[in-house]
Amino acid sequence: MIDPYAPPSSDVDDEPAIVYRSRSAQFFHVSTSTLATLYLVTFGMYGVYWFYKHWSVRKRAYRLRISPVARAVFSIFFVHRLFKLIDETARATGVSTRWSPSTQATSYVMLVLGLRIFGSFAFGVESLVFQIAALVAIVIPLVAAQRVANLANGRTLLDEDDAEEVEE
Repeated sequence: MIDPYAPPSSDVDDEPAIVYRSRSAQFFHVSTSTLATLYLVTFGMYGVYWFYKHWSVRKRAYRLRISPVARAVFSIFFVHRLFKLIDETARATGVSTRWSPSTQATSYVMLVLGLRIFGSFAFGVESLVFQIAALVAIVIPLVAAQRVANLANGRTLLDEDDAEEVEE
């Protein structure tokens, strides 16, 4: 299987390079149901991985000098930028979006901060119920962003069957 996130290469004579119509994947690709399920099952820890993968793909695609790990761990400081990049890329590739990246990012930040602050005050069953409800609410903006990112990725990559060989 060909890695869609790998840059085109023709280092080895036996393997043809992949030719992309426009550019490689812009964002991490995962189904929205997988995102929601893993986020809830891991009690939000998958969110750190999700942010890391998005920034890692961006770093590779644009050769940026950023730290995907730092941007994942401190996601509340970088979520607005990521959601804005997702929206701009989607619009540039012709995807019509019906979401507000700023509103979704602000919702994410407020919900994460609310969980951290108010989650420490509740104890017992109330705490568990509150945390589960907060996790369900937090995953909603992430799913909205991932849906748009997947659409943007779908417009930028060739299907594996459509890849053309490059003659050297």
